Parts: sequence; C-alpha cells; structure tokens
Amino acid sequence: MSYNFLNLDADTREYMLAELAQDIDAHRVYSSPRLSANGHAAYTALLEDAFASGNPDTLASGLSAPGLFNSTETTNAGVVRKMASNAPSLLAGGEFNRYYMRAVAARALAGGQPHVTVYRARESGWHRPESDAQIGQNLDAEQLLEHLRANTLTPDAITMPDVNSGLSVHL
Repeated sequence: MSYNFLNLDADTREYMLAELAQDIDAHRVYSSPRLSANGHAAYTALLEDAFASGNPDTLASGLSAPGLFNSTETTNAGVVRKMASNAPSLLAGGEFNRYYMRAVAARALAGGQPHVTVYRARESGWHRPESDAQIGQNLDAEQLLEHLRANTLTPDAITMPDVNSGLSVHL
C-alpha cells in the first residue's frame, strides 16, 4: 500500500497533528468497529506517531499488533466471518489519507491558496472511471476541509475525493 503524498513534509505533519488534536478535544476521532477494546485504546497514539513521523505503512504495522482487531466481524447481511487480513492496511490508508487531505486543505487556506488539486496518490491495478475523472480537478480548500471535518465519524460519507480510491490532494 504505497502512497506518494506530494506535500508530506514537516509543515503538513504539524497540520495533521493539529487536526487530530481538534478531533480528540471534540471526542470525534473515528475508531473502526473492527478494532477490539485494546485497539480502541491504542488507536489515537498510533495515529499521532504515524502523523508525526510515519506513513500509512507504519500505521498499518502498528495496527497489526496482536489483539488490536477483533477476530471476526459481522457483515451487513448478518453473516459472521473472520476478520479480513488486510483490515489494518485498509484502516491505516484511509485514515492517514483523510488527515493528510485535511492538513493540505488547512495549509492551503493558511497560505492564501483557495484550491487544492486531486491526484492519484496510490496506484492500483484497476482504476474506477469515476475516480480517474476526478484527477486534476481543483477543489475549494475550505469546502473540502469542512466536508472532511464534518464526516470524521462517518468516513463512508466522504465523496470528494473518495479516500479509499487512492486519490488525494496536493497544494
């Protein structure tokens, strides 16, 4: 799960940590139902560590520690199944990217830049046409930041760009 975050530097990391701190203060840090009680307890510290000096891979590695995910999950159809082996990677990639996008949008606004640009940050073997159509679009940084903040607890509601599509934004 290799991402290429074009603006992942010390400044963006500070914005990521500030966005996370806002969520912590407001008690609105998303915590996946796939996480166990131990996972919920460790999650915020793992995010902070990854935002300060890591990436989605280091976050996924931390989340892969034994006992942080439930051993099973119940599907929408009510079927109990074994937890997917890629659950830590999926959560890590999506959450790191969401906070990265929030940070880039906040950084753009602080620098007087009203827009951020969508690009493919993670390659995949198959690209959805609706994702590819978003590449190169300029998004209003303030609207994007508000949208991402408003949907912190409901990441499935995020539409521009879809965080699990491999898309992200840059300055």
